[in-house]
Amino acid sequence: MEQQKQPDQGPSNKKQTKGKKPDGPVSSKPSAAKSDAKST
Repeated sequence: MEQQKQPDQGPSNKKQTKGKKPDGPVSSKPSAAKSDAKST
């Protein structure tokens, strides 16, 4: 279920991560950070 939510929030998370820096989102959502690194 987490994998399905990742692609959905991928574009949204990526934009927020870049704007809010990988300091808060990465710490709060380690899964999102991994998805970003894999997507890049």
